Amino acid sequence: MKTKTKWIAGLFVLLLLSAIASSLLTAAVLLRFIRTGRTWPCLAQVTGLDSLRIVSQSTEPSATGGTERTPTPKPSATPTPRPTTTPSPSPTPEPSASPTPSPTPSMHNASETLALWQTQRLVQQIYDMIEPSVVGIRVEVPASGAQTTRTNEASGLIIDNQGTVVTSASVLSIALDRSGNLLPAAQVLVFLNGSDSPVTGRVVGRDIVTGLAVIDLSEESGKRIFQPARLSGSSDIRVGQMILSVGFPDLLNEAGNLSSGLISAVKRSVVLENGTEVQMIMTDLPSAGFCTGAPLLNLQGEVIGLANCGLARESYDTQIYALPTSAMLAVARDIVRDSEHAEAKAWLGLTVLKQDSFLELQRLYRFPDGLYVSSVVADSPAYAADVRKGDIITAINDQPVLDAAELSALLKDAEPGTALRLSVFRKADSQTLEILVYLQELIR
Repeated sequence: MKTKTKWIAGLFVLLLLSAIASSLLTAAVLLRFIRTGRTWPCLAQVTGLDSLRIVSQSTEPSATGGTERTPTPKPSATPTPRPTTTPSPSPTPEPSASPTPSPTPSMHNASETLALWQTQRLVQQIYDMIEPSVVGIRVEVPASGAQTTRTNEASGLIIDNQGTVVTSASVLSIALDRSGNLLPAAQVLVFLNGSDSPVTGRVVGRDIVTGLAVIDLSEESGKRIFQPARLSGSSDIRVGQMILSVGFPDLLNEAGNLSSGLISAVKRSVVLENGTEVQMIMTDLPSAGFCTGAPLLNLQGEVIGLANCGLARESYDTQIYALPTSAMLAVARDIVRDSEHAEAKAWLGLTVLKQDSFLELQRLYRFPDGLYVSSVVADSPAYAADVRKGDIITAINDQPVLDAAELSALLKDAEPGTALRLSVFRKADSQTLEILVYLQELIR
């Protein structure tokens, strides 16, 4: 009987010790989990703390002291392997993390920062590439009588290795007579990047319709190496396209004169009297002086146009227009060719809408067949005869005209002083008028 009692008492003591040991082990595991957020893998499944750890990591204390639910759990640190799997009954708590960790930028902000840095580097590279091809132009007309010395300034662009410079013809306005010749003692000074002193440029000619002028620096070709700009061969120009404009630095600027903007409109294609097609570019660039004659660039660093050059427009229009590269080159070649072959050329002084663009308007407004006048140059033969923008030339010398090529061929063979009888439909009067125009000699 005594033996049985001792056996029962021993079993009770053993069970009590087991319960105490289990409680101590559970308390140790829980204490480690609370302190470090980690526990031993072998005990995590037994105690259920593995699932509890996942739930606890999905909530973080907010800045106001509460808990804030996050959409994705924070990745836990990989537990350091232990040399033995035997748990310690009294683990030493590890130091807790700093209560105010430094903020880490999100992936979204990092990508925006990277994109901004890449754009900044791209713009800097484009500027460095085009800068040697941009020149400054200063036109000086000495004082005469009561007049003081007059000056005009603009930028220009080198387009070949011989030093051919294109710019806006407006910079020459104070230095040319009515025949297009340079006034006596007037000077055209060209400033090159990296040069300490300006060089004298020779005015090759200008185009009154497009407002483009050509200046020659070939006399300096033996002394200097000219770096022409990269010209775009693509006509793919879109509204909203980002563009840059680089002009020659102002006198007080050590470097710079870079501006950026967007293409705000692309005009309908028109045809010049010589058959050249032009599609003007309208931008939201600032109307600063250095923009006159400055190149417009795409984000590939290619010149897509020349600012402040273009067809005749209304006096109240303050937008910056640009002559596209293709038209700029075609007009520049004509100016150079005409200067080498002094032949009198007749001109009418207007531009007409390209035929496919006119067909769209014709279907909408029921216009008669003919040539839609898109612009008239001031003081031109057409202007003097009262041909207006929006008129439709239905016939020339009683011969119907349907294509701009017919007008170009007629003017090519005509002599200055020739009289043309134009049949013009004027929508405002809803009638066809007969207008007599006397062609004049084209002045470059």
